[in-house]
Amino acid sequence: MEGFHLGTGALLFLALLVILFLWRSHPLLARQSLIASSRALIQISLLGVALLWIFEHDSWFFNLTALLLMLLFASLEAKESGFSRRPRLILFLVLGGSSLIALPLGLLTQTLSGSSREFIPIAGMVVGNSLSAYLLCAKTLQEQLLGNLPLIEGKLALGDTLAHATQEERQRTMERAMLPLLNNLKNLGVIFIPGAMTGMLLAGFEPMQAASLQLSIMLLLFFGSLSACYITSHYLYKEVFYIPRFKG
Repeated sequence: MEGFHLGTGALLFLALLVILFLWRSHPLLARQSLIASSRALIQISLLGVALLWIFEHDSWFFNLTALLLMLLFASLEAKESGFSRRPRLILFLVLGGSSLIALPLGLLTQTLSGSSREFIPIAGMVVGNSLSAYLLCAKTLQEQLLGNLPLIEGKLALGDTLAHATQEERQRTMERAMLPLLNNLKNLGVIFIPGAMTGMLLAGFEPMQAASLQLSIMLLLFFGSLSACYITSHYLYKEVFYIPRFKG
């Protein structure tokens, strides 16, 4: 069936009813939900139209253009979070670096091919998860550092460097920021069947073929998210926790 499924319209209508129900008791949550749902509807519709055209003109030019656009929008979203004073270009490079670690691995292991139909969706998953990892890592790092401010200031007063004084907090940040993805890996195929495998099964692929691809995708997401967390906690920690008197 072409176009949106009728069930999608029904679910959107139910979502609207839930948002209206929440409006009086939780106006901020309701407003954010309405904005998020509206953006999702518009963006996914535009994506569908764009991908239809891109798939008909399959080329690496469109693959790379789509990847650059995803990284651009991801860096804008990361900048709007307010966790970093760095220019958008730096955040673009952080997310781009994470993607450039995961995506070539996918190409080298033949998890990905040069086909736009394969490359663009998986690249979007890698960039999206790297962005989520950055946001969670930056938020957690800020909370860790501010929560242990007296201890960190004491270490600095004794002549410690900022990097060494915040080492424990940055290690805990890495562990906590990666926890959601690690839980997904641990429970893969036991508690839930992720999206890619579900889609392949619904499309009629063999279960083992679908399982193999899903595991490969989850590992690519792991590499991308781990890279984003590592860069954030080891090289951008001064930016998510900036106090003018802290030098070096």
